[in-house]
Amino acid sequence: MEKKKRIILAKAGLDGHDQGINIIKDFLIENGHEVFYFGLYRQMEDIAEIAIQEGVDIIGLSIHNAAHIEYVKEIYDYLKNHNALDIKLVVGGIIPEEDVIILEREFGVWRVFVSGTPEANLNDIGAFFRKSSGRNMNPKLILENKSKNNLGLFISELANGSEEASNLVKNLLRKDVLTIGITGHQGVGKSTLIGHLITQFRTLNKKVGVIAVDPSDCISGGAFLGGDRTKMWRHFFDENVHIYSMATRGGHGGIADTT
Repeated sequence: MEKKKRIILAKAGLDGHDQGINIIKDFLIENGHEVFYFGLYRQMEDIAEIAIQEGVDIIGLSIHNAAHIEYVKEIYDYLKNHNALDIKLVVGGIIPEEDVIILEREFGVWRVFVSGTPEANLNDIGAFFRKSSGRNMNPKLILENKSKNNLGLFISELANGSEEASNLVKNLLRKDVLTIGITGHQGVGKSTLIGHLITQFRTLNKKVGVIAVDPSDCISGGAFLGGDRTKMWRHFFDENVHIYSMATRGGHGGIADTT
């Protein structure tokens, strides 16, 4: 199975409208990437936690409110505390040239797209994401160091059809795990129901994992992920709940072959 790049786009903090980032989101999906976007006014720890749980490759921040150094530092510190600094940070917005150097040197920002420069157009942004490498991972080492970050990475390896990850999982399967599948038309309340089920299982002190499936574009192979997650915010930072979003990737019956 083709390895997809998983990208979170985010408008950081109180930062005006989001017409531009929505254009970039659609453009990246049309280029075959799997993209998350959760709208305006996201907190930095929310963005970083989603990136960790979802095993993403890249966080793309759009910042136009002059708080770029503060916001990037918050995400950098969160990723560092969770051993996830291999998630690449890309920043775009109205950023003074002297601050670009600070973002790159102090916080490891991979690329800064400054508003108004020729390389900030869609084609150059698309080429940049296309040639960028994803995260390198060793499934065995990931399992030895159990954390939310490594779990997200491991599931991403499974989703990409890693034979090594698949063989490791076969040795971990337990018979005492309850598996529930939920399906239905758009808007009937699947995510809300799942959120309530999580709450009930947590009152019984059970650990819960959620695999949320979204459709892939039948032409580009890209996908818009994470819609179900927005109904489960109350469980967001619960160490015993893990939510992971998958695309169908052309799989028959509404789920990917690796689900």
